[in-house]
Amino acid sequence: MESPIYTDNSNIHGVGIFTKVDIKQGQIIFEVADLMRRTMANEWITNAGKMLNHQTNCNTMLQKQNHNYMLIATREIFKGEELTINYKMLPPDVFKTNTDNYIEM
Repeated sequence: MESPIYTDNSNIHGVGIFTKVDIKQGQIIFEVADLMRRTMANEWITNAGKMLNHQTNCNTMLQKQNHNYMLIATREIFKGEELTINYKMLPPDVFKTNTDNYIEM
């Protein structure tokens, strides 16, 4: 299955994550972090998760599902739109990270 996301230059900062398809409000987009990997390997945030840019008026949020944090659409997101998240709304166990530790997406 082809990934519904891609990376491209961002008007916000550096490189960002964009969508290849329209995404409905409430839809899970991708896994951002796996807390089990944090315990075992200290490599628990996905590459795509590391590239989410901050925007106060964001279009996604994190939702914890078991030991994972999933990226959820907070509104309808249109094909080609950059996925953004409000860094001030990140859970403490995601915000306090070592940016060198990530897992392949």
